[in-house]
Amino acid sequence: PWEWLTKTDWHIREEIIWNRGSGPEISGYRFIQTDERIYWLCKGSKHPRLSNAHRQFTSVWKFAPDMRNDHPAPYPLILPVRCIESVLTEPGVVLDPYNGSGTTGVAAKLLGHDYIGFDVSQKYLAEARERIENIPQRDVIKFSEASVGSNMPTVLDLL
Repeated sequence: PWEWLTKTDWHIREEIIWNRGSGPEISGYRFIQTDERIYWLCKGSKHPRLSNAHRQFTSVWKFAPDMRNDHPAPYPLILPVRCIESVLTEPGVVLDPYNGSGTTGVAAKLLGHDYIGFDVSQKYLAEARERIENIPQRDVIKFSEASVGSNMPTVLDLL
C-alpha cells in the first residue's frame, strides 16, 4: 500500500500483523505465509488515542482463523472487534470493501455502529446480510469473549 498512500492525505498510524498461525502454501515455491497486515490509517494531524484497555496490545495479534466459517478467507470475530473498539469511541460508520461472510459487519453491529460492506460475490453478500441481521448465538458468545469493553453501549446492552 505504500505507493498509493504517498499520493493521498492518509498516513499510516500503525501496521498491525495478524499472525494466523497457519496458512495454505501448496506450490512449494515459497514459505508458508501465516500473517496478514492491517493498516491503521489516519487523515490530517489529529490522531485518536487508545483507551487504557487497548494500550496493552502489541502490534502482533495472534488469533486462529474461524475454521467454522465456510468462506475461503475467514478471520475470527475478535479481529474486527479489536480494530473497531480500539479506535471508534463514538457511534460511527464502519466500511468494509471486502465484506466476505460479514464478520466485520457483525462486529460493527454488536458494537453499536452502522456498517457498509461491499463484495463481488452475490452469494456472500446474501449470506452476510442474513448473518448481520440475525446474529447467530455463536457470534454473540465470541463477541462477549473478544470485547475488552469501551464506553460505547453495545447491542448486548439492549438485550
